Amino acid sequence: MPTETAVSGSATVLPLTPVFTENTDGQSLGEMSTVMEIKPSGRIIIEVAGICQATCPFCAQNSGKLRRKEKPAAYMPVETFRETISRLSKSEAVKNKKIDRVYLYNWGEPFLSPFMNEYLEILREHGLYAVISSNFQKVPPIREENFSVINEVLFSLSGMTEATYGRIHGDFRKVLSNFEAFNSDLKKYSPGTGVFMSWHRYTFNEHEFWEAYRYSRRHSIGFIPSVAFMNDLVELIQASTDRLPAHRKEEAERDIYLEHMVESIASYKEDGSDYDCPAWDDVVVDERGRLLICCGTDAQSAVGDIHETPYDEMRENKIKAPLCKSCKNTGVAEWAHNNHHDHNQLPWPSGGGLDVLRLTLSRNFLKYKSDIRHVLNKSKFGEPILDIYRNGSKLKSRFS
Repeated sequence: MPTETAVSGSATVLPLTPVFTENTDGQSLGEMSTVMEIKPSGRIIIEVAGICQATCPFCAQNSGKLRRKEKPAAYMPVETFRETISRLSKSEAVKNKKIDRVYLYNWGEPFLSPFMNEYLEILREHGLYAVISSNFQKVPPIREENFSVINEVLFSLSGMTEATYGRIHGDFRKVLSNFEAFNSDLKKYSPGTGVFMSWHRYTFNEHEFWEAYRYSRRHSIGFIPSVAFMNDLVELIQASTDRLPAHRKEEAERDIYLEHMVESIASYKEDGSDYDCPAWDDVVVDERGRLLICCGTDAQSAVGDIHETPYDEMRENKIKAPLCKSCKNTGVAEWAHNNHHDHNQLPWPSGGGLDVLRLTLSRNFLKYKSDIRHVLNKSKFGEPILDIYRNGSKLKSRFS
């Protein structure tokens, strides 16, 4: 059964060493640290900006503020990022290109960091690519040569008008123009980069669903609609066990499809305790260099330090964490990693016409591609097939 500690989010914080400690020779621990061997099925997620200018009430960036004992650091220093990538790039999974992408975001807005070009240049030095998700309220100037380092871009959007967008994300005035200018540069300097609109479906913006889809088609980008949910792991567990504070439940029932979300999570509860969570394989680093359980948690449940902690120790700390066990036992973990399936989504709104067929076909392609890669990653016989896919990718020629 989930413990009260886990549900309330007050999991024990492990003692962490400073990110930078000097030895007597002036050599940093990042340079001295052992190789962090990552599983090929894992992801590298680095929070380069601990802040966000949006006011999304169901994002852990905002909803978890009362639980956090410290303010997030604004940006990850360039040297912290450099040492992080340097250590991770020594892994066989990275050297053999089984992992070749780094997610430069978690809860924060990556484009707020003034060091985006430096991050991209460091990734280039190590033959790695970047995945970026942004609300496009602000876009820093990207150097021409750095666009090719960006493998994928997600345009996070929750409305096509000031009235709807402002409910969740904030100021809408410059968002579309910022995105269009950036997308134009991407097409010019890195035409192979994948660009997608991540459309968050709220109760108040369903009438703009097809307008958003047609916008994505006009600009030749993918469209990934998803029923909005609470991305704060503690709140998800509270919601799944009917322990949300009354005022919070009222807000959720007003803006998101709360009942649908809770019922979907419950469908995974029976086998939840036996679920092997893919997040165990992920390396999730906050802006201070601390290792987190997953992308839904913060440093209150840290499981180590990126410059010091061995991978196996980090993974074991995750599995043993009370918060992680509660996540599995309630069904949240398996639900979260299958959220793109029809079972967890809602039917498309009416009024789509032929676009219903177009969207269904494109969504099924992405869904099956994700499922196949997930199965192959977990199978020892899948590696040769994945290697063919990786070696045949046109993106690999960019750094050759």
